[in-house]
Amino acid sequence: MVSLLFVLTLLLGSLGYSAHSNYRYKISEYGVDEYTAGLWHFDEGCGYIVYDETPNYNDGTLQNGASHLNITAPIIGSRYSINFDGVDDSIKILDSSSLDIANQITVEAWIYVDDSLNTYPARIVSKWQTNNWWTGRSYLLQLVDYTGEPNHVGFWIRNTIQPGTNDQDGAVSTHQIPINKWVHVAGVFNGTDIMVYVNGKLEGTKHFPVSIYNSITNLGIGADVDDPNQYNFKGYIDEVRISNKARSPSEFNVP
Repeated sequence: MVSLLFVLTLLLGSLGYSAHSNYRYKISEYGVDEYTAGLWHFDEGCGYIVYDETPNYNDGTLQNGASHLNITAPIIGSRYSINFDGVDDSIKILDSSSLDIANQITVEAWIYVDDSLNTYPARIVSKWQTNNWWTGRSYLLQLVDYTGEPNHVGFWIRNTIQPGTNDQDGAVSTHQIPINKWVHVAGVFNGTDIMVYVNGKLEGTKHFPVSIYNSITNLGIGADVDDPNQYNFKGYIDEVRISNKARSPSEFNVP
């Protein structure tokens, strides 16, 4: 006998809902423009490679059991996201000149935080080595425990000066993000200010007029991948985009 849950899931899917979505599907997958340094839809569905949609070929490799699931952010055409176990799962993308961004940058993703995540910080997108202060840090989008509250979004930038005073700084969201819901998060740096957005709303700023350090670190999604594999995210991540531009909230296309 076909279960009621199965029938309901099919019905919701036909109407544009996901079993794990708190939105009606209203937005399209991001396209590539002249500012897109890397874009990963994660729609492969199987295998160990996640493909970059840009001509930069920043393809990634699933590490330690990170896997595709047919649970997606509220995006038309999206079929899969990546499931991270919070222990050692990650995606590793080799360092490239297109990801070594000096001036303006936007790092964004759709995330679904598992309610059992209890270790912070938890990396979302990381070109950062905690254990390599000198040459291993560029930019970092993550979840942090802030003033005793978990699930705040933070975005950090490393300066080009040698480690010491004012070598790195970040902005943190004022509010916690919800768990067990899809949320769009973005870190933006315009060359002068670091900004954090949650669902298209500005949640935190920090004045930091610097250039971004060009690190030797590989890009990690869901963890630091060069430390190795620290600060693991637990939940789902979808539709990751890195841009060499300080994008405006209207470009996030959040419903």
